[in-house]
Amino acid sequence: MWKADIESRIEFYLQTETKDLKAKDQEMKLQEQVTQERKLRAARLKEKLTSCEDIAAAAYHGDVAKLKQFIQEGADVNMFDDECLTPMMNAALKGHLECVQVP
Repeated sequence: MWKADIESRIEFYLQTETKDLKAKDQEMKLQEQVTQERKLRAARLKEKLTSCEDIAAAAYHGDVAKLKQFIQEGADVNMFDDECLTPMMNAALKGHLECVQVP
């Protein structure tokens, strides 16, 4: 009789441990997924900021060809730089009318 009691306790313990391990495994997978999503968002933000800096530099220096290329690639011409200016504002301030008129 005591043997059956011990076996049932062992079985209960093993089931509990299995449930705990499965829960921990699911939690780790969720944490990995969140980490991957954060890395992806950070990469997208970095890409967006780099794109903004590139298009701002092209407008600032009056490089119409690069400006057209960035716009064709989908760069955001309405993003503000660290001085709260858009690329077109920079071009206008520097007197690059040809950049401001780029379609």
